[in-house]
Amino acid sequence: MGGKKLKIVQVIYALIQGGAEKFVVDLSNKLSENHEVYIITLRGSSSDLFTNELSGNVKYINFPIGNGFRIRDIYRLNKFIDKLEPDIIHTHLQVVFYFLFRTLSNKKNTIFHTIHNDASFDGKIKHQFLIRKFFYKRNLIIPITISDDSKRSYENYYKINDPELIYNGCLKPHKTEKFDDVKEEIKSLKSNPEDLVFIHLSRFNENQKQHSVLINAFNRIRSDYKNVILLIVGRDYESEEAVFLKEIAGDGIYFLGETINIGDYLYQSDVFCLSSRFEGLPISLLEAIACGCTPICTPVGGIKDIIQPNKTGYLSSDISEDSYYQVMHKYLRRPDKIKKSELVEYFLENYSIDKCSKKHEQIYHKYINKN
Repeated sequence: MGGKKLKIVQVIYALIQGGAEKFVVDLSNKLSENHEVYIITLRGSSSDLFTNELSGNVKYINFPIGNGFRIRDIYRLNKFIDKLEPDIIHTHLQVVFYFLFRTLSNKKNTIFHTIHNDASFDGKIKHQFLIRKFFYKRNLIIPITISDDSKRSYENYYKINDPELIYNGCLKPHKTEKFDDVKEEIKSLKSNPEDLVFIHLSRFNENQKQHSVLINAFNRIRSDYKNVILLIVGRDYESEEAVFLKEIAGDGIYFLGETINIGDYLYQSDVFCLSSRFEGLPISLLEAIACGCTPICTPVGGIKDIIQPNKTGYLSSDISEDSYYQVMHKYLRRPDKIKKSELVEYFLENYSIDKCSKKHEQIYHKYINKN
């Protein structure tokens, strides 16, 4: 990476399991090879899942604040960041609101905000929409979109053209010392060694992920094909709100809980499932492709830009249960159509964290040079 060494502060609520959180860790780790990088969490802790994946070069700081956007917290946080004297402040999710007043002062740094979801979901509350639009339109906050669909949603929603676009990237998952244990675990769940393994990676969020659509569609698939199992990996499935999922889940569906060694599961799975109602560009999808899992997804958000039907995965025709059942059926008629090696190559050519971080660095320097 070229250009001067930068001091970069990434700000997010926590480093719990989630696509935005994993993205921040992977991006920060890569940028820290050439720059001074800080991650500040506002409602996290050092025990958060992804803190274990931080490079020794990344400086992690938990700066606890309360719920809501209190003036006192905004003042304290910005005073603390002043002491770091960053060149770049890069915000994620709703934490951007803690830095709006900062952009109106004469601070010598540039503030970026990644829009991790469709713009209409990112700023769906009216006053948030109006505030964001004011700051985006005047380049007080520099928005970064994460896919062609993300860019289009921004332009259509805010009526502002040409936001920055950097496709999401991620680190290729690695196998850990637990790989053989996971292999035995999955083997014990199969009826026979040739069973195909479907996997879903997500914390519980029925409104967005439509877990019930996936489970009901898979129940129907199991009545047609007995040689398939579904692993559901993530947190919050023990919550009261998620209990109904286990009640509707039939044979061959297993809830495995949260895990840090996701690569061990992906490398031993055949299909990655995502039945979402809306998305940005899921990091879990990129990780699955990097491990050679064939994705079967609903046609929402940046997923449509990633999956080339019948070449790099399968897309349902809509977000309904029946449509998702039909596309799983299509895959099972030719499960060998898409080769694992081709998916891995596709990931490396387009969505590696190396490519993503270089583009971030280029845009950081672009705006620093403007100022």
